[in-house]
Amino acid sequence: MKTSLTLTVKFIATFVALVMTLYLIDNNPLGWILWVSILSTALNYIIGDLIIFPSYGNITASIVDGITIALVAYFFSLFNTKLSNKLYCSLYSRINCGSF
Repeated sequence: MKTSLTLTVKFIATFVALVMTLYLIDNNPLGWILWVSILSTALNYIIGDLIIFPSYGNITASIVDGITIALVAYFFSLFNTKLSNKLYCSLYSRINCGSF
């Protein structure tokens, strides 16, 4: 129950932050943002919560979460030419998600 609640909160926070940055600013499709949110949530849970958080604490885990989201969004945009992902949007999504 605790894990499912954590994943749900992480997914919602990631999705909202990506909608604010990648949909409203760059006008990317919501389907793409959904996939980025799902992959970012899974990676953030594995890397941030299971590996980084127990060893280094909450602040470091939050920074790693934000960097992971920005990198996933950037890599998604590299493989699809129809998507727009400016560097400042990736950085803004990192800052935005890191604040949750």
